[in-house]
Amino acid sequence: MPSSSPVEESQAQSASREEIRKFSGASLRAKFMLAMVLVTSGLTIGALVIVRARVTQHIQEQVQRDLKNSSEYLRSYEGRRAELVDRMAKLVADTPLLKALLTTRDAATIQDGTKSIAAVSGAQLFVATDPGGKILASHGTQASDRAQIEKSIQASMQAGRQRDWWLVNGHLYDVVLTPVSAGAGAETLDVGMLACGFEIDPNLVREIASLTDADVVVRYKDSIILSTLPTGADTSEVRKVQAAGVHDIRVGDERFLLTEVILGQEASSPILVLLKSYDRATAFLTVLNWIVISIGLIAVLAGLGLAYVISNRFTMPLRELLTGVQALQDGMYDYPLEARGNDEAAQLTDAFARMRTALQTSQEQLLRSARMEALGRLAGGVAHDFNNLITIISGYGELALDKSSGDPQLTSFIQEIRKAGERATGLTRQLLAFSRKQVLQAQPLDLNAILSNINKMLRVLVGEDVQLVIVQGAGMPTVMADPGQIEQVIMNLTANARDAMPGGGTLGMTTSVQSGDALTVPSGEKAAERYVVLAISDTGTGMTQDTIKHIFEPFFTTKAPGKGTGLGLATVYGIVQQSGGFLEVQSELGKGTTFRVCLPAVETKPKTVADVVVAAPKQRASGVILVVEDEEPVRRLAIAGLQERGYTVLAAANGREALAVIAAQNRPVDLIVTDVIMPEMGGRELFDVLKRDYPGVKVLFMSGYTDRSLAELGAELEASLMPKPFTPTALAQKVGDILEPNKARTEVKIS
Repeated sequence: MPSSSPVEESQAQSASREEIRKFSGASLRAKFMLAMVLVTSGLTIGALVIVRARVTQHIQEQVQRDLKNSSEYLRSYEGRRAELVDRMAKLVADTPLLKALLTTRDAATIQDGTKSIAAVSGAQLFVATDPGGKILASHGTQASDRAQIEKSIQASMQAGRQRDWWLVNGHLYDVVLTPVSAGAGAETLDVGMLACGFEIDPNLVREIASLTDADVVVRYKDSIILSTLPTGADTSEVRKVQAAGVHDIRVGDERFLLTEVILGQEASSPILVLLKSYDRATAFLTVLNWIVISIGLIAVLAGLGLAYVISNRFTMPLRELLTGVQALQDGMYDYPLEARGNDEAAQLTDAFARMRTALQTSQEQLLRSARMEALGRLAGGVAHDFNNLITIISGYGELALDKSSGDPQLTSFIQEIRKAGERATGLTRQLLAFSRKQVLQAQPLDLNAILSNINKMLRVLVGEDVQLVIVQGAGMPTVMADPGQIEQVIMNLTANARDAMPGGGTLGMTTSVQSGDALTVPSGEKAAERYVVLAISDTGTGMTQDTIKHIFEPFFTTKAPGKGTGLGLATVYGIVQQSGGFLEVQSELGKGTTFRVCLPAVETKPKTVADVVVAAPKQRASGVILVVEDEEPVRRLAIAGLQERGYTVLAAANGREALAVIAAQNRPVDLIVTDVIMPEMGGRELFDVLKRDYPGVKVLFMSGYTDRSLAELGAELEASLMPKPFTPTALAQKVGDILEPNKARTEVKIS
């Protein structure tokens, strides 16, 4: 075989090296791709394991945090609820009507008489007993089972508990037992006991479950009373847990984390059990596994660079936004959010931040309004009885003063009684002011004139250490408000400013006109075109932002015990709100505070001349007047005062009696003075009958319910209004104005 030439050998070697190079290159690419697949798969699997472990741990920790936060919230809620229940029970137990009814010891009378008291109290179980625990009256859905209730009463009395839990026919009640006493001092007598029960019902349990995003079980003495778990669920594991903390249990085939909240201070109190489903919280992990694997495959195909870009430009902003949403869910309104760029994700983040701020503002306003509304309903509910009592005290004090025959000591005693009545009237009005339940006698006012009138009083109020500077704007429009209430607003804000400057300082007051667009009108309220703004500024200690959030809440005060009631700024808030305006507050620690009272401007001119009626000597009057009043002491007072002036006075306890009295008269009745709220037939129903059968008769409404609706009722029916409390002189004056409207009066002109 012929030997090859050197050239051929060289060509063969080159070809061989090229084949080897191609083979080696293909192998390296395969290894590289295999390495990429192995590394990516390893990273994907490792990421899957790590993410699953971390997510599982995070979920467990999050569920535990949610349970702890929910239990702490419920403990706080239970404390507030218990305090409110105690206050309500004591308030009801101190009602004069309840004391009077229990004094009779007549079960039928007490059962019928306490019906309205039970309705006002809001209790689902209302029981009145004698001092020994015998039931005299009971109201509520389970009130018929008196044997079980009396057994529970005896058990609570023997244990000496003023707050206890009763299980009546499978219904669980939180019961407050309050003794009822009559008399005063050494003559105090226990006339009975009041038990107010508030049911832990399925609606409340479902509401708690919704608020805490958990299943709820109510356990009492090893029995399950209420539960949001599915019907038929095995709750044996729930009964076994008897210790504090978070526990891991199974209910059927489902795993739960559990914690307990004791409703009360006693060991035998019911237990509220919160259960968070661990299985439901981790159900998405299977889907998460496939997502991680898919992301690994996409990372191999699309490349790390593309994944990095997507992660940076899309996933990261959304993750931050999600964190912000979770923070908002936990109540963290100040969690920092930063919108990067101007793309859709940045716009979404910015919109969410604005929404979060608006939500925080709305929530604070809603909570404040809810508290004010609750206190307003409470104040309005007791105003009628308080005003009747004040009418009796002040009215009979005036009559007694007329009969004192010049005895200096007796006159002094009676005057002290009348002063106490006047103070009680002021206190009731102040209580009703912050709940916006007063009838304001609004009229066109010039705020500059108001400041000028009380200038001297303000300088006395602030003292010598504080410099008072008043700057009045020129060409000020008027506002519609009650002058006495506006003076009260200025005095309260001045007193607060003075107290904020214990070492002296400067107190400034300025009036100006500003457009509605330039002011921050509260959300939900329609802005007026112009506002008259009264700014009151001090150079005192200032306030924190957290304090500013609470300053208008009733009974909130930063002063030392005994130095303030916490009603001053709440009263200011109520008066300004009821006058159609709003308040703005700016404060900085160490620099001072500014309150701005913003009232809508009106075009009506203020009165520059006031007519002051000088009390003329009592003259004998004539006419037939029918007094319709269910409160006998008030009725006797009105009769005595009117008879003293010479009127012929008839009396009735309700609308039906009044119609019978009118029908029995041979001569017409000139005026009917009637209460609004009465049993059998009230004043409104009586007016409707009179308008139909006696169209010419005049009507004067009187009532202790100091509410805007009462003034609207008088305007609607074209009838006069006499709010309680009143004195016999004031009533006689009002009656004279109605029967003799054109009678000449002595007037004093005051410019």
